[in-house]
Amino acid sequence: MAGRYAGVVVWPDRSGERQGLKKWTLRRIREGVPIVFLDRFGFDAEDGFFRQIGLELNTIARLTPPARIVSIDPRIGFEQQPLPQMENFLPMKLKEGTSLLRLASASGDISDAAAITPWGGYVLYPFGVTRLFNDQNVWVVNPFRFFKDALRLPDMPVPDTTTENGVRLLLSHVDGDGFESMAEWPGGGLAADELRRRILEKYRIPVTVSVITGVVAPNGLYPGKAPRLEQAARDIFSLPWVEAASHSFSHPFRWKPEQVDNGMVAESWHTMKIPGYNFNLEAEISGSLEYINNNLLPAGKKVKLFQWTGNCLPGEEAIRLTYQAGLLNINGGDTMITDSNRSLTRVAPLGISRNGWFQVFAPNQNENVYTNLWTDTFYGYRRVLETYRLTEFPRRLKPVNIYYHIYSASKTASLKSLLHVHDWALEQRFFSIYTSEYIEKVLDFNRTVVARDGSGWLVRNSGKLKEFRIPQTAGFPELTADGRVAGFSDHGDSRYIHLLPGGEARIHLKATLPTTPYLAQAGGTLESLERSGPGMKIRLRGYTPFSVGIANADRCVIRDEKLGISLAGTEMSVLELPEGTHALDVVCH
Repeated sequence: MAGRYAGVVVWPDRSGERQGLKKWTLRRIREGVPIVFLDRFGFDAEDGFFRQIGLELNTIARLTPPARIVSIDPRIGFEQQPLPQMENFLPMKLKEGTSLLRLASASGDISDAAAITPWGGYVLYPFGVTRLFNDQNVWVVNPFRFFKDALRLPDMPVPDTTTENGVRLLLSHVDGDGFESMAEWPGGGLAADELRRRILEKYRIPVTVSVITGVVAPNGLYPGKAPRLEQAARDIFSLPWVEAASHSFSHPFRWKPEQVDNGMVAESWHTMKIPGYNFNLEAEISGSLEYINNNLLPAGKKVKLFQWTGNCLPGEEAIRLTYQAGLLNINGGDTMITDSNRSLTRVAPLGISRNGWFQVFAPNQNENVYTNLWTDTFYGYRRVLETYRLTEFPRRLKPVNIYYHIYSASKTASLKSLLHVHDWALEQRFFSIYTSEYIEKVLDFNRTVVARDGSGWLVRNSGKLKEFRIPQTAGFPELTADGRVAGFSDHGDSRYIHLLPGGEARIHLKATLPTTPYLAQAGGTLESLERSGPGMKIRLRGYTPFSVGIANADRCVIRDEKLGISLAGTEMSVLELPEGTHALDVVCH
């Protein structure tokens, strides 16, 4: 594994004795691959083995309560201070390394419950993630500092899916549930029509809308209503800024018969009860794709993605079928950090690989979970703004994802919440992209290679992901005429590096700020940037109006021939541009 993996994290939920975990661990240590254990080591406590890894186990300890803290490192106490408990007290002393949390029993027995060791590190339960009395999970150890230190991770460029050209990304996608519902106010129409008129036509941002084909098609639940429902779908998909997606044929609540629940509430049925239909994956995925493409979309538009339904726990075969059909996929993940549960344990990863087939998680959750599963507080989606804020500060963890169901257009309270969230998002001037583009960035994250290149770093991927992040303390990227770095900007403790298209760049860091002009931020896609002497030519494209920031332009003139403008540059020049493609010429003297 040495040379291929930066390190290994072992988080066992049961013993690994039968799988040979002890021998495997010793091999990794001999190879020099850093290894981290969380909660437990995964095998029976045995002094001979622990001595080999620099730990001393006291097998005759009396363990008299209570336990107390002897010493604590600043890396402990991240979201919750440690609460020593005798039932989890392991009388084990660190012989070499740095103890992060040392405990003692009343009888004087010592437990180094967390440590950085010569081979990596460990945090014993409950000092990694612990559960509070209200069933909320919190981090006790600081995961950012601990993993970096224990795994010996250098300050290196990290691919980032939250940002492009220094601007936080905004995507929006809609699950097709409630398409057939009627708005619950006097004169209200079909929820799908209300959504189109009141949201989709008002906010002309890239948005992905899905339909459940078993709801709108003639062979579905409502054959008598099918002509009206199909026309409503065609009206939505005719909007140029709407991307088409499938939300399955029968909306499976469970994607496998043996699945019992989705982690929140047990689902007692498998799919919608469509007469004559027996569940099969081909009908749900490729069948729904074919119906939408052939019956609902205007010429030139095709379904690009599949949005998982129900518990969003598809098996590998279901995910494989989306890839086989040429579809991207999204949903699941359950990111729902709020002011009433501010823990990073409520922030999900980018997705999960199921035997080689990758399911992409939604960046955050939809209104269903903010409204107690659509049972009350129908205004609850306003609280998604808390999620957006807590995944932006103190560090940016997620893009902004306006994710909801069509049934939100059926109630006054939920519709007002949607309007409020959209108004807020447009005020922020985010970088608007399609959901399919976000998914491609996540998949490119998995493909990205970051390697040492002399004194710098070589980064390579397919070119869908063009933003990399370093700590501000690591320095500034060099800007050269033949390089692929367009510029950089800062947020929190991080420095975001903007790359040119192409999928490959060499990043060299230096201690001093550059003095030549560079792209500080842009809310649109960077198509090209050519440096010539102190000046440069930049070509950008935006789906919506966007801003561009050019640094070190105080001796320059910035021209946009399309708009017929010529502006004297400043130390940080910011231009507000309408949607479309723009060619900026930065002429310096």
